[in-house]
Amino acid sequence: MKRMITLIGATAPLAILAAVGAAPNAYAQATVPCVQNAGADGILGTPDDPENTLECGLGAEASAPGATAYGSGAKATANEAMAVGFIAAAEETRSTAVGTGSSATADQSVALGWGSVADRGATVSVGNAGLQRQITNVAAGTLVSDAVNVGQLNTAMGAAALTAIANSAVRSGTSGDSSLQSDGSTASGNGAVALGQGQTATGNGAVAIGDPNVATGSGAVAIGADNQAIGDGAVALGNASNAFGLSAIAIGNNANALSDGSIAIGRDTIASPASVAIGANAAAGGQNATAVGRDSLASGLASAAFGQGAAAGGDFSTATGYGARAIKEGDTATGSGAFANGGYSVALGVNSQTTALGATALGVNSKASGADSVAIGSSSVADEANTVSVGSAGFQRRIVNVAAGTAATDAANVGQVQTVATAAAAAQTTADAAVSQNMVQDSQIAAIQTVNNVQDNRLMSLESMAGTALPALQSLAAAHSAQISDLYAITDRDRRDAQRGTAAAVALVPAPMPSEPGKTSYTFNLATFRGEQAVGASIAHRFGTDNPFAFTAGVSYAGSRNTAARVGIAGEF
Repeated sequence: MKRMITLIGATAPLAILAAVGAAPNAYAQATVPCVQNAGADGILGTPDDPENTLECGLGAEASAPGATAYGSGAKATANEAMAVGFIAAAEETRSTAVGTGSSATADQSVALGWGSVADRGATVSVGNAGLQRQITNVAAGTLVSDAVNVGQLNTAMGAAALTAIANSAVRSGTSGDSSLQSDGSTASGNGAVALGQGQTATGNGAVAIGDPNVATGSGAVAIGADNQAIGDGAVALGNASNAFGLSAIAIGNNANALSDGSIAIGRDTIASPASVAIGANAAAGGQNATAVGRDSLASGLASAAFGQGAAAGGDFSTATGYGARAIKEGDTATGSGAFANGGYSVALGVNSQTTALGATALGVNSKASGADSVAIGSSSVADEANTVSVGSAGFQRRIVNVAAGTAATDAANVGQVQTVATAAAAAQTTADAAVSQNMVQDSQIAAIQTVNNVQDNRLMSLESMAGTALPALQSLAAAHSAQISDLYAITDRDRRDAQRGTAAAVALVPAPMPSEPGKTSYTFNLATFRGEQAVGASIAHRFGTDNPFAFTAGVSYAGSRNTAARVGIAGEF
């Protein structure tokens, strides 16, 4: 006979005794007499004794109104609590402990069986943390608060499984090429799965789940609504997304990966062959192109656009930063609003701009419009070909710490100019002194001629010899001076190039990892090493990947042809 278990409240003491096989008057037959209303002291009739208590057994204690303790060492210490069995304990209001060593320590809890523990309110326990028991011969529950048996549970699980696979088809095994269809869904291929109405999974291991989707190709996966994954290993997840091609991936709402190896992630994204588009409305239209960020566009071959609204239109062009644009082949625009439109030009800095072939603009609002020109510094303008500008009309800058030039095309510093001016003044003084001396000599010669005409010829001969020897000596001294200057120049040039290279390397400090995806950090550095200076700038743009990942770039300039540049990536795992 099976019995139904229902949720019950407190039970009268005599009823519980009857349930465990004890007659209502069993206390009269015990070896140790039962005592009513004895209290904790075990002495009947004292003024402090609680009412309606019952103690049966050696050391039994019922110390609260309505408590019952039945068995040696049994203790019922709370209102209407019941402890039945050797050292059983019922310690909270209306708790019940039945069985040797059983314990009920929470309000209205019930512990049934040897060593059972009920330590949560209004619960029934048939074991403890290290000893669980089955409840057998349980009838099927009928009310919402009734216990269910395993038969009811299995029936419910079967019904749930049937509901879950309605309108679905799953095919397993390796024999035959037939398809399995169920209410509009088709699974064709070994291990193919089509779950939902109108699904099509064609290919070994193909999976189509949702309403409706198409997965065609080995390992193709289409999950969501109205997605298409066409090609081996293609994946389309979301709503109305399309992955067309081998290993193509489209994730999001209306994401489109249009060829082999392309990846489109985000709303309304488009990725062409072997390209990557990530972010709402991102488009990678060129082969091997990369567009990362909302509304980003990479339309040139192997072009890259990083940041919201960034656009790389030329082949091999790169645009990094909010609204950055690299228009022609080889252009690089880095920084918010940076614009490179010269072809193989570089615009680095917020709102920097290049509009001529090979031009370079470094700094906020800098502009280089002359071919192969360079503008360095905030708001600097280089509008003539093959020039370097460090300022603009009305806003000039000094170039300080410039070493003395040695080659004909080197820049000269103020010290060199001052040396030339001093030498010119000294030469003029020497010439003036020579003219004065010649006038004195002419007077002396005239006086001597009046005395002896013969001496005149001798003096003229000596004067001619002096005029010939002096230039020869001056020429020899100048040649020696030039040779010494050349030696100093070579030494200075080598030392200066080494010092400039060191300064350029010090100034090429990488930008820090941006604080969050989609942001771009930057650094602008000035460096000096043994009298040589360099200026450098670096940027880092962080992508929206699971682990921090950023593209970094930097350039430094230390004068003349001493320019250094770097690109790289940074991350964390």
